[in-house]
Parts: sequence; structure tokens; C-alpha cells
Amino acid sequence: MRLASALAALLPPFVANRLRTWLLRGLGIRLGRTSIIWGTPTFLGDTQAHTRLWIGEESGFNVGCLFDLAERITIGNHVGVGHDVLFLTQDLSKTAPIVVGDGAWIGARCTILPGVTIGAGAVIGANMVIESDVPPHTLLMGKQKISLAKWR
Repeated sequence: MRLASALAALLPPFVANRLRTWLLRGLGIRLGRTSIIWGTPTFLGDTQAHTRLWIGEESGFNVGCLFDLAERITIGNHVGVGHDVLFLTQDLSKTAPIVVGDGAWIGARCTILPGVTIGAGAVIGANMVIESDVPPHTLLMGKQKISLAKWR
């Protein structure tokens, strides 16, 4: 994983994004053919960590994302991820996978903690710490949780 990060870091942020994505895919990261990563993500984990990351089609990741791959991280199709989002699969008390459903949006500087499932179509505002599951079609901002299902 360090090799992937080091090679991708040779490219400046927002430049040659398709090349960076192609390079990461070539190093074994399962990344949908139409997904893209702007900037170089940080990958944490052992030599097999890349086998625990799966990203679907047409998803986009902004600069500064961190993937802690002690456990599996599964990200669906059409997912938007803002700047500096942390996907943490381990902490002092547990190690657990993270799942992000199709069409979810995750705002800048969010932290997703171990064992969290973010439902399809959920929207999470910036700078949130997500420590429990987020139901599908839910808007989460500040201290509010609003169901988006009634507006569909």
C-alpha cells in the first residue's frame, strides 16, 4: 500500500486524475472503471490491505481521503466523498468493516468509524463523526437527522 501511495503522490492534486486512478487500479485496488480519485489518498494496512477495499462505478473521491484497511471497506456506485474524509476500520476497542451504499454523499472532513453502514442515498454534512449506522435516504447535519424519503 505504501508503494501505491508513493507512486500516486508523484502526480499533483487535480492533475492526471485518470492516470492516478489507473495506477491505483494497476496496483490491485478494486476501483470501478468510471470512478475517480482527485489527489493521493492515504492507505493504512498490511501488505494485503488493498484486497480489503472495493469501490463501485462512477464514485468520486476528493483530496486527502484516508482508508484504514484493517478491515474491509465497501463503497457502492455513484458515491461522492469530500475533502479529507477518514474511513477508520479500527479503534482501541474494535475492528469492523465499513459499508457505504449507492448514491451516498459524504461531506468534507467526515470521520467514519468502525462498523458503520451508510445507507443508499444518505447525505452527510461536513465535519461529522459517524459512529452508528445511517439509514438510507437520510440527511445528517449537525445534530439533525432528516429522512429524505418523503421528498423522493
